[in-house]
Amino acid sequence: MVNLPSMSHIQQPVDYALWLHGEYSGYVTFGMMENGNNSKAWDTQAVSAIPQVLTQYSNHLDMVITLNRFNGPRQSKNLRELNAIWVDLDYHTKPQWQQASPEAVLAEAVKVLTHAQIPLPTFAQTSGNGMWLLWRIDPILPTMLPRWQNVIKHLRKTLSSLGADPSAVDVARCVRLVGATNSKTGHRPAVLEQIAAHWEASWTAALPHAANYYWQTRWDFESLEYAILGRHESHKTPQATSNRKTPSTRRRKPDWLRNFTVETRYQAVAKDILHLIVTRYGEYLPHGERDRYFFLLGVALSHLGEDDIASAMKELVQSLSDWDEEELANRLQAVIQTVQKHKAGETVEWKGHEFAPLYRLKNETLIDRLDITAEEQRQMTTIIGPEERRRRDRERKKHARAKHGKPSREAAASAHRSEVQTLSALGYNKSTIARQVGISRRQVIRLLSPSGVT
Repeated sequence: MVNLPSMSHIQQPVDYALWLHGEYSGYVTFGMMENGNNSKAWDTQAVSAIPQVLTQYSNHLDMVITLNRFNGPRQSKNLRELNAIWVDLDYHTKPQWQQASPEAVLAEAVKVLTHAQIPLPTFAQTSGNGMWLLWRIDPILPTMLPRWQNVIKHLRKTLSSLGADPSAVDVARCVRLVGATNSKTGHRPAVLEQIAAHWEASWTAALPHAANYYWQTRWDFESLEYAILGRHESHKTPQATSNRKTPSTRRRKPDWLRNFTVETRYQAVAKDILHLIVTRYGEYLPHGERDRYFFLLGVALSHLGEDDIASAMKELVQSLSDWDEEELANRLQAVIQTVQKHKAGETVEWKGHEFAPLYRLKNETLIDRLDITAEEQRQMTTIIGPEERRRRDRERKKHARAKHGKPSREAAASAHRSEVQTLSALGYNKSTIARQVGISRRQVIRLLSPSGVT
């Protein structure tokens, strides 16, 4: 059993790495830069080798470590255990927090979490121009990944006002090691003692003579999930599924859906993202916002058969930033690699099926990462959520009824309500009224209720 350091003693990279992983087995990946080089070298090692590895790389800059553990290199297919919940606060991207101290940002984060009745993190650390909040959990298996991601996404939305990074939800995410130098700022990530003091005081009051007890323990994932999200769907009594429609009763696909392809979808995505940039920022995209917009644009272009993503992107963004083609290529390296693998004929397997190794963007992901509001979705072609989809469906049906000379739903409901009330006053029962008016008995009950809801 590894003798874990207490929070007050986490000052060196090895202390932090052991605090994260020292109790368990498996593999973690280290990343590091040497002499300020842009490229990062990666080294996957067993957890038991952490002290030796960090002694070997003690002179390297920008040392990072995976937060989860794997059965080999840091890839989702090799995931062994999910080890923590986290939020990466890039508060420097928010104008109101650019000059704030880490202590002030942490105080605001505690205030937001407390107001949302979310447990405070186990750990808070600086990371140059940002901050990491971590909730340590008892390791859970990869089968829990969707639930794990839902918890992180909810925390990200809760702390979005502090610049919570929407892309920091992947299982292979790395965090800077406490005590390792950040080459961009020259600072070393450090533990923020306010969180430590808060929890040590709480646990000392609850368990006398056990001030460091909390740091030696971890959250049960389901308890933390319940505290953050409430009751999970898996805890509910399963409901009977409705009967599937037979081919003869299915509606024919509209023309626009029959003409829908992957290419037309991502053309619309790229158009919507560019429209959003121009609407929000005009002709120049701020430095702190470029990575997330340009990465998503690059992903969209990777599905349109572009061989050189950086060159194609340069034409799209030349009026929005001063980035040249080389800078774009560095920022979009992950996207470019997926295109190269795709061109080489490589595939990835998911649930027994083979797919191209390209990033895919769901509307939910795009809305979440770009914080697209309901009003902004009204101006979008394809990046819309369920509410906007239902609103458009109602409008389409309304126009279709008007085109065929049918009354609107409101007018039909008003006519039904008047007829139902008249027949009810004459003493007819609900079943008879339903047959007479041509509606269901449930609708009759609703129309006779005080609210008159249809």
